[in-house]
Amino acid sequence: MSKVMKFTSLPLLLQRISGEYAAKKSIFEIPFEVSQEMFDLEVDSLGLNVMSGRASLPVGPAAGPHTQIAPNLVAAYLSGARVFELKTVQVNDKLDIEKPCIDARNEGHNVEWSTELSLEDARKEYINGWLTVNLLAHLFSRKPNDFFFNMSVGYTLEGIMSETVDAFIEGMCRPENTAYWAQAVEELSSFVGSENFVRAFGEGAQDRAKTLASHMPCRPVHSVTLSTMHGCPPDEIEKIGRYLIEEKGFDTYIKLNPTLVGYDCARDILDRLGWDEIILKRENFEHDLQFDQALSLIKNLGAAAHTHGRRFGIKLSNTLANVNNGGVLPGAERYMSGRALFPITVRLAANLAQAVPDFGQRFSFCGGVSALNAADLVKAGLGPLTVATDILKPGGYLRLSSIAKQVVSALPMMPDAVDAVALAQVADAALAAPQYRQDWKAGTASIARKLPLFDCFAAPCIEACPVNQKVPAYIASQGEGNGEQALATILSDNPLAHTTGVLCDHVCQEHCSRVDYEGPVRIRDVKLSAARAAKLPAQVIGAAKTGLGKTAVIGAGPAGLACAYYLALSGYPVTVYEQEPIIGGVPSVVIPRFRIEHKELAEDIDRVRALGVNFVTGKPAPSLESLKNEGFTSFFFGTGASKSKSLKLEGSGCEVIDALEFLHRFNMALDSGSDVVGKVFEGVKNVVVAGGGNTACDAVRVAARLPSIESVVLSYRRTRKEMPADREELETALAESKGLLELTLPEAAKPGVLVLRTMALGEKDASGRRKPVPTDKTIEVPCDLVVAAIGEEPELENLEKLGVKLEKNGLPAVDMETMETKVPGVYVGGDARRGPASIIAAEADGRKAAMAILAKAGIAAPTSDYIPAPIDRAKLARRGEMISSLPFDDPDFASREAERCLSCDSACLRCVEVCPNRANLYLETGLPFAQGAQILHIDRLCNECGNCGLFCPYEGEPFHGKPTLFDNIEDLKVSANAGFAFVFAAREPVGLALRLTPGGAVMTLDYASWNGAASIPAAKNMIALAREVFRHHFYLVEEQR
Repeated sequence: MSKVMKFTSLPLLLQRISGEYAAKKSIFEIPFEVSQEMFDLEVDSLGLNVMSGRASLPVGPAAGPHTQIAPNLVAAYLSGARVFELKTVQVNDKLDIEKPCIDARNEGHNVEWSTELSLEDARKEYINGWLTVNLLAHLFSRKPNDFFFNMSVGYTLEGIMSETVDAFIEGMCRPENTAYWAQAVEELSSFVGSENFVRAFGEGAQDRAKTLASHMPCRPVHSVTLSTMHGCPPDEIEKIGRYLIEEKGFDTYIKLNPTLVGYDCARDILDRLGWDEIILKRENFEHDLQFDQALSLIKNLGAAAHTHGRRFGIKLSNTLANVNNGGVLPGAERYMSGRALFPITVRLAANLAQAVPDFGQRFSFCGGVSALNAADLVKAGLGPLTVATDILKPGGYLRLSSIAKQVVSALPMMPDAVDAVALAQVADAALAAPQYRQDWKAGTASIARKLPLFDCFAAPCIEACPVNQKVPAYIASQGEGNGEQALATILSDNPLAHTTGVLCDHVCQEHCSRVDYEGPVRIRDVKLSAARAAKLPAQVIGAAKTGLGKTAVIGAGPAGLACAYYLALSGYPVTVYEQEPIIGGVPSVVIPRFRIEHKELAEDIDRVRALGVNFVTGKPAPSLESLKNEGFTSFFFGTGASKSKSLKLEGSGCEVIDALEFLHRFNMALDSGSDVVGKVFEGVKNVVVAGGGNTACDAVRVAARLPSIESVVLSYRRTRKEMPADREELETALAESKGLLELTLPEAAKPGVLVLRTMALGEKDASGRRKPVPTDKTIEVPCDLVVAAIGEEPELENLEKLGVKLEKNGLPAVDMETMETKVPGVYVGGDARRGPASIIAAEADGRKAAMAILAKAGIAAPTSDYIPAPIDRAKLARRGEMISSLPFDDPDFASREAERCLSCDSACLRCVEVCPNRANLYLETGLPFAQGAQILHIDRLCNECGNCGLFCPYEGEPFHGKPTLFDNIEDLKVSANAGFAFVFAAREPVGLALRLTPGGAVMTLDYASWNGAASIPAAKNMIALAREVFRHHFYLVEEQR
């Protein structure tokens, strides 16, 4: 049996709300600053009449995981929701839903569709939610009545007419006729008169609350949404609609399915936006309600509603069934929502608006709503808006506040009825908007470590960076205008600030937590702005170190420069040997001049030189024996990967050149004058670049600048999706060329013509990408020059002669912490060790080698003393906002990026935000913990939907991997989670039951053993967390004596 959250009694719900508000000025982890902003926002909002209700802010959670229990409804209300579509109920209230049931990492998918609670528990949860939202509204809102609940029922007429579902419906419409209503109102009255209420909300609020409790509005539901199963016959849908309108007297919405657009239209939309991995079945569309049937249904039910004095509305849309091929959710079929569904649902809305021009009302809309489209939807006559997928993402319920602001801003432009022309424009725009493309999400916030039980706050950008740059710190400093501090922070880990500010592969950005919003923080650009804004002199720390040895660095690329920098910074003598006349390696010699200016490179090189590093250039380095005779005691080889893999063609007629040589020639010619470029590449008109990486992109852009060029194309043996090039590099290259020839491989040459073999994708290979397989077809393109960018490898003959052993992959075997080989004193780093890699990875190797050399010499080098910033409550309150970047040359660029940075190492909170049930929270703790706050999981609220596990950056699942508070020792024993439960016994002090590690044994401690000033060392952290809850957050505990 899958885990289901427990029913929350009203006293416990009110205890949690008042206790947390008094302790943290939040309620269910919604900072009250956000709630107050929403209460202020609704004052001037035009609002919207919806059916027989009214919403000051016509936005809220759709029927789904955010409307299943009372804590959902409270959290949504405090975040700006004033429309609540309660989770669908059905006659089968003994569901056993397989878990995980939600996957919202990109587009949304789910395999659950109605409440997991029994009908009786669901009704009690909704009544508790109604009473509590009313209480909060009358305490804080100046429009306390401008919200409403909408009930969602399904899925057959027989089921809806059953005794149990009918009892649920009647209990929601007329709750005063039930025993639970009287009990709940009495419990509310008791709470209002308690010290806990006064402590939280003050005596001044008590009179208002008492008045409310004695005159509680007793009609939670006036309207209903009919949610039908995919494939439900049209006559059955109409019968249900008539029953709800004519027999039960409801204002009624019919929620239509996106299949109404037709298979071909839906497939075309998904394909145009790159969602080719979403597989639809034509039969699902053919067996579902058809468009003409929907028009008849709308006409008939509209007439029935008019006859019976009720209102009838259209809601768009349900989820879209598709093949479950994601490897996350159970079952063969899943249901799609979110940004992939939006272009389909808004197209359906446009089609329906055109087909029913006399409908005369607005459509309610819930197909992929977000802050990026809410205003446009309202202006086209759609409302209210409800949302599920967007608030399952980081920011969670707080995203509702951002959506609410967009909606309120658009209400003055909202037409009285749906606008077919405006909707068609929104639908057309969605096909061109990047936020609906599959590849819009530019990375994943991830940390390649197991989720720790305690102290889990970490910044994925820092963890992903090979040198662990303290990104949040330097972004904050630069955002404050303190360029010197920002640059000093950068230089602590990275001496090549200018170079990496332009050329870094910014793997940090691909791991930035902001990728789940409007896009990653522009970390690399902020680094460049700091490097350009500040000037810090390079000075040796302490006195020069003599007599302790000296180092020869062979290769003046990023690895060698980093090694030399950190050695020289500590006063250790170092000489760098570079066979090229230019210092800098690939960035100086190969990277095109239009990508990075010489002065940027010179700034970094001059910083290294200023520390006293000696450079010998323009000739090969002396032999190791010669260097030893000169007194060198350690040797770092950062000689790069300059050996290109060859491309062999049958026939002749096209010159073939490897990409590194091509780029090198261009730079050398450019340095000699633009006229020299024309002479070096005289007569080259048509160029084909073969490859899919950044080097290939550089080659395309260089070829496009040759004086005699007519065409440049890029050939790649896989598809664009599999290309390893950075997205921005590829997009720029393609914009400057005649495009990409996907699934092609150069095979043969003729005079002025290149023959390419077309390829197909087969099974996945060791890289995780599908292996290209030749077909029997070829194509021909004009070509004078083929630039082969198909990979490079290091020249290792000299290292092998020194006795350096190679691994099975053909690369040098080194100690991964020191970069030292088995040959004492010989170190290898950068591309010479890794093969073609990044600049920042090369720097990481150089720094490790330098630290190892210094340690051997007995020199104490600087070590990190970084401490993340304290939790910033104001920033936490803005976690739901979409914040766009400014242009790089805007004076406020850096401050905007600092505003966008989520400061994850101060407070990650992704698991807290994405949990719809509020089963994860954070508590500020202090010692003995290393971090100032800890995550606590609440067992009673969790149904193991899996959402927090998918968004946690670590390899782990917070609902299993974080300390868990249980209601009682029995629940603790049933679970495998590490955590604790308080043990209540008559006339005895409270005991503590705890499990220290997942799957471990349960131990029990008496009061004195856990709540004093000493604890078992192994249990120290768990006991400290239990003390924190018991002493300061006891409102979390369901006391059982």
